[in-house]
Amino acid sequence: MKKSMMEPIRYLSREEMERIHQSALRILQSTGIWVDHEKALEYLREAGCKVDMDRRIAEFPPDVVEKAVA
Repeated sequence: MKKSMMEPIRYLSREEMERIHQSALRILQSTGIWVDHEKALEYLREAGCKVDMDRRIAEFPPDVVEKAVA
């Protein structure tokens, strides 16, 4: 298969992508996500997330997210 030598089309600037990324980090830290799996919540707590087992919410500190996507 022949590889294309063209640059990918970018719809967002680097600055726009960074703003979206920073917004996602804020939401993951302040709001968190609902996780309906007790063992997964335990793993997330061990990884450094703030976990509310009663509400089943995991809040992700930015450093945990950055490490996971690196």
